Amino acid sequence: MYHFIENEDLETAYNMACIGVTNSDWNYLATVAMSSLNLKIAKRAFSRTGNYRKLVLVDELMKIQGRVSPKELKAIIAAYNGEYDQMEKLFKEAGCPEKAMEIFTDLRMFDRARSCLEGQSDSQSMQVDQNLREQEADWAAEGLRDARAAAEMYLKAGQSLKAIEALGTLNSAERLIDAARRLDKGDRKGLQRCVELLREMGQWALCAEVYGKMGDWESLIELYAKTDQWDEAFSLVQRKPDLSSICWTLRADWLAEKDLFVEAQDAFYKAGKPGEALKVLTKLTECAVTESRFNDAAHYYHLLSVQCEQLLHDQPEDSNFYLEQYSDYRNLSEIYYAYHFIHRFVEEPFSAVLQETIMYSARFLWHRVQNMLSPPGVSKVYILSALAKTSRQFGNFKAARYCYGQMKNLRIPKGPMWDEFQLGALSIRGKPYRDSDDFEILCPRCACSNSLINPAGDFCSNCQAPFVYSYSNFEPVPLIEFFLEDGIEQEEAEQLMDTAAFEVEKKKSKTEKNNNRMDLTASAGKSDFDELLMDTDGEDIIVSRSVLKTLSHNNVLIQKFPVTRWRFFKNVMENVEIAIDPDSQRFFISEDWEMQLLQSGESPFSRKKIKDDLDDSNELENLLQ
Repeated sequence: MYHFIENEDLETAYNMACIGVTNSDWNYLATVAMSSLNLKIAKRAFSRTGNYRKLVLVDELMKIQGRVSPKELKAIIAAYNGEYDQMEKLFKEAGCPEKAMEIFTDLRMFDRARSCLEGQSDSQSMQVDQNLREQEADWAAEGLRDARAAAEMYLKAGQSLKAIEALGTLNSAERLIDAARRLDKGDRKGLQRCVELLREMGQWALCAEVYGKMGDWESLIELYAKTDQWDEAFSLVQRKPDLSSICWTLRADWLAEKDLFVEAQDAFYKAGKPGEALKVLTKLTECAVTESRFNDAAHYYHLLSVQCEQLLHDQPEDSNFYLEQYSDYRNLSEIYYAYHFIHRFVEEPFSAVLQETIMYSARFLWHRVQNMLSPPGVSKVYILSALAKTSRQFGNFKAARYCYGQMKNLRIPKGPMWDEFQLGALSIRGKPYRDSDDFEILCPRCACSNSLINPAGDFCSNCQAPFVYSYSNFEPVPLIEFFLEDGIEQEEAEQLMDTAAFEVEKKKSKTEKNNNRMDLTASAGKSDFDELLMDTDGEDIIVSRSVLKTLSHNNVLIQKFPVTRWRFFKNVMENVEIAIDPDSQRFFISEDWEMQLLQSGESPFSRKKIKDDLDDSNELENLLQ
């Protein structure tokens, strides 16, 4: 048998073996036959020994024998026998090194697989090498369960998303950020997944670094907002002004969550969302009225009026709507501010407010609401009850009787107030039908005396000039409004009056030096305005430049509204000092305003600090004047 094998006569060798040989002889014959690609002899010989594994191999080789080259068959046999160097050589000679690489890959021999890339083009070898690295990483992750090694291999293979996922299983922020730093900033998916995992770990600083690398500024702003890092957020806005709206919107939401609604509405406005700002303020106002916090309601309505005034400037196409809203909100702010005193007077057993202030507040309110539907929370019964009670105390029986008469037309709840009304309405009949002379309202324009209550409205019964009020005690103040002639700008009018004030001070100084001389022109400016006042006879007072030059700025108060026109008022009683609130542009008796500044240091309507802005007593004095 061996003689015939040496002579490569395998058929005769097989016949000789059939006479009787050992299993080792059959195995040798089968192996030689398979190596010589005489698969029929190999199959018969392996059948004699019962080597089923080799029989399966031979069957597979027989199936593909006609479709592949002999060298490929020999390479497969070499691979089966563990002769990998020979296998690689044969596959390369057969012109199919990729099959050797595939076998090496299946055997996890990735370095040997890469050695099969020699001779291929650069583009092909790069693609195949990347696939090999990816398969090696998959094997490391699944087979060896070495996430760190797998991630490194994925990164080398360009599979950043898989690398980040592998590192995520380690729950190591340090390795994640290290991988993120190695990634290209254009690799959005890998960086995004990295930042998601870092957020799950609560590593906000590292998240910010990744967002910065991505250039995802919106997400970075949201991250700062989530972690209350507002200094960093606004610092970013300074570098990226286009993020201002997003930042202020997030700030507004954050403030609202903290129940800082006033600040939230201001933030909404800065975010360019005036509609949201108005919604917040409107909701605040409704809650304040429902909870009988009328002082807060006045403050919120003042803020609403300020918002509408700003919208007048920002949205001129809707100026008519916002101008009407501005007027309504300003009026409601004043109503609720006055009603705050009335409500406390009626509801609470004791009140620190002067009875006289209560009476004037009720009078002010009644003139505002007598011919309209009461605003929510404002009770006409409370107003009339407070006005009747305080009027009786000061001897204003005519006003008290009028109040009781009006209360008959209103629904009064049964209880102490009903009993008080019944008793008061009955007892007032025994009082004289007149008011005290001390409480007559003097019109500053026509000097006519007016009764405490004018059923027709809040104006002089003689000249119909509207009364102007001090919001410290709601008493009318001696102010007359005048208007500028066409063609005169507001700033020009103020400048003309400043010049007049300087001339008055100059003449005053000269008079003090010459006490024995008579100045016949000392009152010329005053007479010019008075003559104009007499000529108008109840009509609007319109002043020219020549009249403005005679008016001293010291006796004129100007309501300087940011958007709407300024309003000019002449103080006809120089001994009554009147101050103007620079925030709300409302009038106060100077002594009361000074006390307000000393007590709280803030405007009662806007609640902005004013005291801190006054550096010295001279500025305070100027404000009061």
